[in-house]
Amino acid sequence: ITPEMKATFGIEADRLSPNDMIQHLLKAEVDLIWNGGIGTYVKSSEETNSQVGDRANDSLRINGNELRAKVIGEGGNLGFTQRGRIEYALNGGACFTDSIDNAGGVDCSDHEVNIKILLQHLMEKGELTLKQRNEMLVDMTDEVANLVLKNNYRQATSISNASQRNYAKINEYMRYIAHLEEVGRLNRELEFLPNNEVLEERRRLEIGLTRPELSVVISYAKNELKDTLSDAEGLDDPYVLKEALHEFPVRLQEKYFEEIMSLRLNREIVATQLANEIVNLMGDLFVHRMRNSTGLPDGQIAKAFIVARDVFRLREWWQQVDDLDHKVNSKMQFVCHERLMRLIRRATRWFLRNTNLDQPLEQIVQTYRPVMDSLFDHLDDHLSDSVREEWMNQKHEFTDSGVPDGLARFVTGTPSLYGALTICDAARETGTDIDTTAGLFFKLREKLGLHWFIQQVNGLEVNNHWQGLAREALMDDMDWQQKALLIHIMNCEVAEGPEHDVKMCLVNWFDESSPMVQRWLTLLNEVRNTPNPELAMFTVAMRELSNLAHV
Repeated sequence: ITPEMKATFGIEADRLSPNDMIQHLLKAEVDLIWNGGIGTYVKSSEETNSQVGDRANDSLRINGNELRAKVIGEGGNLGFTQRGRIEYALNGGACFTDSIDNAGGVDCSDHEVNIKILLQHLMEKGELTLKQRNEMLVDMTDEVANLVLKNNYRQATSISNASQRNYAKINEYMRYIAHLEEVGRLNRELEFLPNNEVLEERRRLEIGLTRPELSVVISYAKNELKDTLSDAEGLDDPYVLKEALHEFPVRLQEKYFEEIMSLRLNREIVATQLANEIVNLMGDLFVHRMRNSTGLPDGQIAKAFIVARDVFRLREWWQQVDDLDHKVNSKMQFVCHERLMRLIRRATRWFLRNTNLDQPLEQIVQTYRPVMDSLFDHLDDHLSDSVREEWMNQKHEFTDSGVPDGLARFVTGTPSLYGALTICDAARETGTDIDTTAGLFFKLREKLGLHWFIQQVNGLEVNNHWQGLAREALMDDMDWQQKALLIHIMNCEVAEGPEHDVKMCLVNWFDESSPMVQRWLTLLNEVRNTPNPELAMFTVAMRELSNLAHV
């Protein structure tokens, strides 16, 4: 053993047997251990070698809590037992599972098969020769590789995002795992997922599920969603069917659009694409949470997600966050993702509650997206001084951390930009222009202290499933009350004129509703002055706001 080897791997002996040398390498304090071979090299301290079933490597195998590498990557299968991975992760290490680390091969095969089916169809029609087909496959190699890498990058990002403070969502995970067991999709013991007692203890210790465990959950979430969407009704909307395009390189999308849309496997491709994107961007609990809170089927949830995604241009903003790799702290990327997820989660729920999703989805997107774009461009003009200052302070925190100005403006402005949905509906129902409606919307929020109230409801700590549902119901009520107030004010006689008349109408409404407004403000002030206000206080306050909206 050379002096350099001794220094690098913490070895004291002058000579070692090959097996002992391998053990030292496995236990070394390094950045990365990459397993690319055959054999199982790591188990948990609670497993025996006989349980592992790889006798050839019994003499060199170590336990997960003996690993000191920061990161484990698995290029081969079964290099680590699942319990070994979990033990390593609980000890502070970062790893997924072999199936996640090797998912690129499976994804590449999926792309290859679908592309070859399309090209075979074109050959049968006489539009391609075999030589042209083969040349085209070679030419598309790099683009297909990029599609595969992007999918796998986002899957890994989703697991890493879910690993952040997921102990706060342990109740949701317990419910989802129980659901998977009830429908016969999951054997918890076979997948080495902890029981509820262990999860409760992990929550108390603020640990939560590890990345290897989350890797299992996300895989089941995708498979379940893919199956339900394959059989879902109402997904024959042309706007939904276009999701299949993203399976193919751009040159095929542009040249053979009609052929892709008419593929026999189009429905299955759409289901796979949607399941991947929804879980990758919104997390493994998103659809289950929407099912429980709205009672609506996965097909409707997927359509609402598509609309919310495109109204708020999620793909563009998400890609900008991805592009910040090695430019900003990864924690800042997580915060950006979290804010985008919260916006799309609320918007998806809004569209489920307020929109007929059986009408053409492209029409819905084209109705709301221009309003959102306009609001984003002129948000500075509409916000009150205090809210604008809060927004600017947050934006500067992001830009000071290296986030580009446009992205920082959007992610920190999401609580206000969500209002575009209410503004659009109120403007349409009253025939008032968007700028006037937006100005009135934010002025009303300022006068009634609704910005602060919404922040407090959003930040309410929930300790069980029912409290979570109650908080979401409060947010639904808030959307309805703001819309009702807007429409009520804009429909008064004074509002039937130029912009200054609408402003005067607001003044008149406050004068006419003064006793009710004062009662609301008094109640709001009481909530402000209560340390750690509970859900019940906000529920009572919301009732008062409802009375005010229907004066």
